[in-house]
Amino acid sequence: MVSEWKEIKLKDICHIIGGGTPSKRNPEYWDGYIPWVTPTDVTKNKLRELEFTSSYITQVGLAESSAKLIPPGSILMTTRATIGECVINKVTMATNQGFTNFICKEKVFNKYLYYTLIAHKPQFDKLGSGSTFKEVSKQIIKSYPVLLPPLPEQRKIAAILSSVDEAIEKTEAIITQTETVKKGLMQKLLTRGIGHTRFKKTEIGEIPEEWEIKNIQQVSSFVSRGKGPKYVEHSSFKVINQKCIQWNSIELNEAKYVDEQTKATWKEELFVKKNDVLLNSTGTGTIGRTNIMNSTSGDLVVDSHVTIVRTREEILNPHFLKYYLETQRTQQRLEVLCYTGSTNQIELSKTQLLQFPIPIPSLYEQSRIAEVLSSVEAKIQEEEQHLTQLQTLKKGLMQVLLTGKVRVKVDEPEEVAVP
Repeated sequence: MVSEWKEIKLKDICHIIGGGTPSKRNPEYWDGYIPWVTPTDVTKNKLRELEFTSSYITQVGLAESSAKLIPPGSILMTTRATIGECVINKVTMATNQGFTNFICKEKVFNKYLYYTLIAHKPQFDKLGSGSTFKEVSKQIIKSYPVLLPPLPEQRKIAAILSSVDEAIEKTEAIITQTETVKKGLMQKLLTRGIGHTRFKKTEIGEIPEEWEIKNIQQVSSFVSRGKGPKYVEHSSFKVINQKCIQWNSIELNEAKYVDEQTKATWKEELFVKKNDVLLNSTGTGTIGRTNIMNSTSGDLVVDSHVTIVRTREEILNPHFLKYYLETQRTQQRLEVLCYTGSTNQIELSKTQLLQFPIPIPSLYEQSRIAEVLSSVEAKIQEEEQHLTQLQTLKKGLMQVLLTGKVRVKVDEPEEVAVP
């Protein structure tokens, strides 16, 4: 530990108080003007600073409960069930009993303490105990030691980490905005097409008159789930599972492995090929998630929870199919086809999938639609990669700045260069 830094207990740098919940049975306690924070307000919004809450209490509710007013600029940390999530309150608030709240004394800068508490989240989680749900006691929190540099250095460290957080938030906003644009384009292009003026009503909704409707069996050369293999710790033979298939990418780092000697037991058709559309086919929350395999190494198959749809590319552009399956309306239609299988999970029937009707524009129009949507998706992927870089940078900076391994010069500009 560097000489100017001190190890100090949280109770020596903060006033530490808890929270409480007014009785839900008394309407006089609720719908007042005092923001009342629950852990969901923190975990749902994922903000550094909190101004608005989902619930408000009255002055009477505050007075007749164990809830306490917490001044602006304090750090609110969840210490019950969900442990270690932090936020700084922008206005005076109260919290429920699932929080320990830190009102900073003069010797600590609140944003420095905010980042320090976040860095110690794994340790706080280990300190939790309880039979119903874990909780960290106030006494443990009060005696918990943290490193405290001189106040000017605290401010500088907080400013550096804040600049990275601002870049992260801007990138997340760009991703959200671009995803909204993509959804709007999908809704328009996959139902109205490009340049059409005359439309017809069909079993799947209104589509351009020139478009046909065919089922997946008519436009595919192969449709099948994989099989459930016995996994090994590592090999060159990878198996794609549902976790691999995300909306904007196929994450092969999530793939599992099977013994290379079993390769001969897999039918040739089950090896994933370029332009195969992969569709999650079991499980609430994952079923229907779709993506396309843009390239393969050859030794790649799917497990029994994933369906391969290999299109007849002279009729159906696989990228067009991928985007059509992504739309909200198509996802709702697929959900109707699901049933509860033998393992008590919902399943997407292959028989029903084969008969699933989809619109078929001309190949030229399919390609144009896919190109537009692919360009937007590429922007999302680019920003997601940038976000990962920023998150990695923040993690690394927290590890060295909050421990004094790397010292900051107080007189240098506060912002850090971010990728």
